[in-house]
Amino acid sequence: MDMLNIKNVQFAYDKSRQVLNNINFSIKENNVAGFLGLNGAGKSTLIQLIIGLLKLSEGTIEIASLNTKSHHKEIKKMIGYVPQDLAIIENLTAYQNVKFFGSIYGLKGKELREHVDRALEFVQLSDRAKDKPSKFSGGLKRRLNIACGIVHNPKLIIMDEPTVGVDPQSRNYILESIQELKQQGKTVIYVSHYMEEIEAICNQVVIINNGEVLYSGDMEELKRQNGNELLNVIFHEPLEDEEKRQLLSEFKERAIFRSDTEVEIKVPTEAEDSFNQLISLKTNFNHRIKRIQLSDVTLESAFLELTGNNLASDIVQTG
Repeated sequence: MDMLNIKNVQFAYDKSRQVLNNINFSIKENNVAGFLGLNGAGKSTLIQLIIGLLKLSEGTIEIASLNTKSHHKEIKKMIGYVPQDLAIIENLTAYQNVKFFGSIYGLKGKELREHVDRALEFVQLSDRAKDKPSKFSGGLKRRLNIACGIVHNPKLIIMDEPTVGVDPQSRNYILESIQELKQQGKTVIYVSHYMEEIEAICNQVVIINNGEVLYSGDMEELKRQNGNELLNVIFHEPLEDEEKRQLLSEFKERAIFRSDTEVEIKVPTEAEDSFNQLISLKTNFNHRIKRIQLSDVTLESAFLELTGNNLASDIVQTG
């Protein structure tokens, strides 16, 4: 069953600003899907449409087969949103923060208290329940932010850059908690500029570029279709001009010189291609080569191949 189904969605803030253009994709339940795209690609607008902060004008969005236009109240309880900008209230304790957000979703009395306790336990902040966020590190604030977003036990959880500005320990915890949410049967949309995080926890990828979906599907299939393995070749001594011309003649634009002694060669993902490239290098430059290293296809290389853009250069550091 699809947890999220988006059909023919278009959105414009005004006649001159078409932000989303005929968006179509679906995400199955009990899945972790990564949203990728440069700043301004349309990711934030799409998320605001999904959670109901923006009014949908064209197209259809369904959550668990319910139309967002006609089932707003039911869907509100099904979605948990963890925003990039911290939504916590500094002058309330951790417990009071989570309780406040639980009450927004209609939880009351014993049920509310049980949900708050469960959410704080999940993010490992039970022992800090009486402390105010002003005493927390950036990583602990991010954990509290997650607790506020999941206190009502939603089926679909949207996390927008949840690891920005956190320490490595908190980052690892957050990534592990997402895997645990999946094991609990939740569906998670994970928005991040950090390719290695998407690659570590997601099995589906949605790539949005200039308001359009360039790819939606299995991550490994994306890498197979668009990625390149990399041969990193290091030479004992600087290459002569004639040797550089020979490499460029054979590998053309797939050869990138990192220095006079190092060249990086993009190799198609078929194993036979990698083998043939190695044979060619060994035949022509064997006595000059110090080391050859073959790197696997990465999500980053596939994204770069598909969009022509390096997402890492677009990261906005906050916090």
